[in-house]
Amino acid sequence: EEMKGRIAILEVEVKEQRRVRDIAEEEKRLAERNERKAEDERHRAENDRVETAREGEKWKLKAEEGEKREEVLRVEIKAMKRGIEDYKVMEGEVERLKDVIKKLEIDKENAVKSLRSEVDAVREKAGRRMSQLKSAFEEAARRGA
Repeated sequence: EEMKGRIAILEVEVKEQRRVRDIAEEEKRLAERNERKAEDERHRAENDRVETAREGEKWKLKAEEGEKREEVLRVEIKAMKRGIEDYKVMEGEVERLKDVIKKLEIDKENAVKSLRSEVDAVREKAGRRMSQLKSAFEEAARRGA
């Protein structure tokens, strides 16, 4: 009987040890699983951090591109404004030159009129002189004949 009691106690202890061992193994598996989850979470967090950094870098590059484009546009706008100002100056210069050309045309017309008048006067004077010379020649021819 005593033996049966000891065997029963030993069986209970063996069952208790198995249960403790099973619990320890289960806790070990849970701990390992939790460790894997934690490691996965660390990898995810690192990947998120890297991805966030990449996105930040992309946006930084886009912002820099935008700033460069904006600067190029500013330069182009300044050049266009200078071109517009130059055009206005040239437009004014063209108008001034048109006025000068009109004045020169008027001066040319006046010079032509004046020269015509002078030519007509010289022609008339030469005609009178030719007439006088002709008359004198005819007179000299009559006297000499």
